[in-house]
Amino acid sequence: MVLFAWVVFLLFCVGMPLSCFVFLFLNRAKINPSTGEEESLHLRKADKSLDSIRFLFSNYRPAYWHWEVLKIFRRIFMTGFLVVLVRGR
Repeated sequence: MVLFAWVVFLLFCVGMPLSCFVFLFLNRAKINPSTGEEESLHLRKADKSLDSIRFLFSNYRPAYWHWEVLKIFRRIFMTGFLVVLVRGR
């Protein structure tokens, strides 16, 4: 049972944010072209090859393409912190 818990921990708490970061990192040149912000927004909106990962960066400015990964880590930490806090009672 403990082995299963570690496997699930690694898959969800490490694997999910890591895989999102890898997808974003590999496409960072398309997400944030080295042009102005308005032009970058237009270029990345027109690029159909980004449709599968668009949900990861569409809410952020082009220079902050990595921000969703940080938010995922924050959510995992907050959830884990609540589990430890409630368990300590």
